[in-house]
Amino acid sequence: MAQKMFYVADDLASGKEAGGPLRAVNEWNFEQLAPFDYSASSEAAAGLTFAPPDNDAAVGRLARPKVGGFEVFYASPLKKWGLRTTMQNKHIDEDTPLFEYGGELLEDDDKPVAKDDYIFTFEYQNRHFLLDACRRGNLARFVNHSCMPNCYTQLALLQATTATTGDAGHDVPCGQDAMVPHLMICASRKILAGEELTLDYGGAWWDAKRASEDLHCNCNTVKCRYKKTPIGEAS
Repeated sequence: MAQKMFYVADDLASGKEAGGPLRAVNEWNFEQLAPFDYSASSEAAAGLTFAPPDNDAAVGRLARPKVGGFEVFYASPLKKWGLRTTMQNKHIDEDTPLFEYGGELLEDDDKPVAKDDYIFTFEYQNRHFLLDACRRGNLARFVNHSCMPNCYTQLALLQATTATTGDAGHDVPCGQDAMVPHLMICASRKILAGEELTLDYGGAWWDAKRASEDLHCNCNTVKCRYKKTPIGEAS
């Protein structure tokens, strides 16, 4: 018997994903996704410029991945929304680039952000950047944390177009031969069809969350590092 669907959205991406429609489903209750602007790629904020890249071997030069077959799903009332593979993927091999973390690319402290749930930070060319996917993002914003994740992030350089569009349609000058940093999400091991995709958000994220919201990890893995410790037990 087929599982009852309380909520279905046929394509959150509105045709913007090369891998096909991005469906969202809720099999638990009638909760729906909060609205956001879908952007398949990250978009640099107006006025953000980049120098031609150096020969930093730690930064990959990747083509835009075209892996498809993902679905946003309501994982549980505790975890809320997550992202999983569909039966379109028999499996995904280790180190396969899956998609980039779409959002607004900002220089750190450039301006306040609405909510830090959807933010990734990184360094490039001795500058601090953050990707904010709160108002504008893609499927990557639904990847949940796990202390034993099946994905990892990799900083990659992608060729800039004549200009990258930023806020309010302004053009961002990138300079000749400029390569814009993007944050790619890759498979850290073989991922099977129907498996939820997860990342390790890192200690700094959890320290901030536990201090401000008393938030604790619910990944339920044997190596969970951020679960709530019962009174009387060592952390």
